[in-house]
Amino acid sequence: MDADVDVYNEREVLWAMANRFQADRDIIVIPNCQGSEIDPSTKEGGITRKMAIDATEKGKDLPKRLRVPQEVAQRIKLEDYIE
Repeated sequence: MDADVDVYNEREVLWAMANRFQADRDIIVIPNCQGSEIDPSTKEGGITRKMAIDATEKGKDLPKRLRVPQEVAQRIKLEDYIE
Protein backbone atom coordinates (compact mmCIF):
# COMPACT_ATOMS: atom_id res chain seq x y z
CA MET A 1 0.00 0.00 0.00
CA ASP A 2 1.03 3.58 -0.45
CA ALA A 3 1.51 6.10 2.36
CA ASP A 4 -1.98 7.53 1.83
CA VAL A 5 -3.59 4.18 2.74
CA ASP A 6 -3.81 3.03 6.35
CA VAL A 7 -3.22 -0.73 6.15
CA TYR A 8 -5.00 -1.17 9.49
CA ASN A 9 -8.19 0.44 8.12
CA GLU A 10 -10.27 -2.10 6.19
CA ARG A 11 -12.21 0.60 4.34
CA GLU A 12 -9.00 2.22 3.03
CA VAL A 13 -7.50 -1.13 2.01
CA LEU A 14 -10.66 -2.06 0.12
CA TRP A 15 -10.65 1.39 -1.53
CA ALA A 16 -7.06 0.86 -2.71
CA MET A 17 -7.91 -2.59 -4.04
CA ALA A 18 -10.93 -1.22 -5.91
CA ASN A 19 -9.06 1.74 -7.39
CA ARG A 20 -5.43 0.65 -7.80
CA PHE A 21 -5.57 -3.07 -8.51
CA GLN A 22 -6.06 -5.00 -11.76
CA ALA A 23 -6.25 -8.78 -11.43
CA ASP A 24 -4.42 -9.46 -14.70
CA ARG A 25 -1.28 -7.61 -13.62
CA ASP A 26 -1.28 -7.05 -9.85
CA ILE A 27 -1.53 -10.55 -8.33
CA ILE A 28 1.68 -12.29 -7.34
CA VAL A 29 1.47 -16.05 -6.66
CA ILE A 30 4.23 -17.51 -4.49
CA PRO A 31 4.56 -21.29 -4.98
CA ASN A 32 5.91 -23.94 -2.61
CA CYS A 33 5.04 -22.27 0.68
CA GLN A 34 4.59 -24.11 3.93
CA GLY A 35 0.94 -24.44 4.82
CA SER A 36 -0.94 -26.73 7.14
CA GLU A 37 -1.02 -30.49 6.66
CA ILE A 38 -4.65 -30.52 7.82
CA ASP A 39 -5.70 -28.18 4.97
CA PRO A 40 -7.23 -30.48 2.32
CA SER A 41 -6.38 -28.04 -0.47
CA THR A 42 -2.60 -28.34 0.09
CA LYS A 43 -0.24 -30.78 -1.58
CA GLU A 44 1.31 -33.63 0.35
CA GLY A 45 3.34 -32.32 3.28
CA GLY A 46 1.28 -29.15 3.64
CA ILE A 47 2.88 -27.36 0.68
CA THR A 48 0.65 -24.60 -0.71
CA ARG A 49 0.74 -21.30 -2.57
CA LYS A 50 0.41 -17.82 -1.17
CA MET A 51 -0.90 -14.74 -2.93
CA ALA A 52 0.06 -11.08 -2.72
CA ILE A 53 -1.94 -8.17 -4.10
CA ASP A 54 -0.19 -5.03 -5.34
CA ALA A 55 -2.65 -2.18 -4.72
CA THR A 56 -0.11 0.63 -5.01
CA GLU A 57 -0.22 3.52 -7.45
CA LYS A 58 1.47 2.52 -10.67
CA GLY A 59 3.15 5.79 -11.61
CA LYS A 60 0.25 7.22 -13.56
CA ASP A 61 -0.21 10.94 -13.23
CA LEU A 62 -3.47 10.65 -11.31
CA PRO A 63 -5.09 13.35 -9.23
CA LYS A 64 -4.49 13.12 -5.50
CA ARG A 65 -7.02 11.19 -3.49
CA LEU A 66 -9.80 13.49 -2.38
CA ARG A 67 -11.37 13.27 1.05
CA VAL A 68 -14.56 14.97 2.16
CA PRO A 69 -13.90 16.87 5.40
CA GLN A 70 -15.69 15.25 8.34
CA GLU A 71 -17.67 18.40 9.15
CA VAL A 72 -18.99 18.50 5.58
CA ALA A 73 -19.89 14.79 5.58
CA GLN A 74 -21.86 15.23 8.80
CA ARG A 75 -24.04 17.93 7.17
CA ILE A 76 -25.13 15.64 4.33
CA LYS A 77 -28.56 14.09 4.83
CA LEU A 78 -28.89 11.12 2.49
CA GLU A 79 -32.66 11.09 2.90
CA ASP A 80 -32.71 14.41 1.00
CA TYR A 81 -31.37 12.56 -2.06
CA ILE A 82 -32.72 9.01 -1.74
CA GLU A 83 -36.37 8.04 -1.78
